[in-house]
Amino acid sequence: MTEPERIAKEAKTLILGGRTGSGKTLLIHALKNSIDLKELANHRGSSFGGFTTVQPSQIDFEDALGYALIKHEAKRCKHLVLEDESHNIGRIYIPKPLFNNPELKRKKED
Repeated sequence: MTEPERIAKEAKTLILGGRTGSGKTLLIHALKNSIDLKELANHRGSSFGGFTTVQPSQIDFEDALGYALIKHEAKRCKHLVLEDESHNIGRIYIPKPLFNNPELKRKKED
C-alpha cells in the first residue's frame, strides 16, 4: 500500500453530491479540508466538458492526488471532503484503491 492509499483509506471521507450547477465546486474550494478532483484532472465535469488545455497524464494526476492527500494529512483535518465523481473524469480515472475504498462506497450509499 502506498502512502496516498493509506491516507485515503484512513481519512474520514465525506462525499459532496448535488445537481449540476448547485455550487459543489465553489464549496469544495471554500473548504480547507477538501480536494478538488476535477481541478487535479483539469476537467470541468461531465456537463461542462474539458478545459481548452489538455488533461495531465494518468501518472501526473496520480502524483498530484497523492501530494494533495499528503498535504491534507499534514493539516490534521478531521475529515476529507471530495465531490461525488464517477470513476472517470474525462480521460483520467480515479485510482481503484481510492475509488473502491469501502469508506467512500458506504458514504455514497447512505
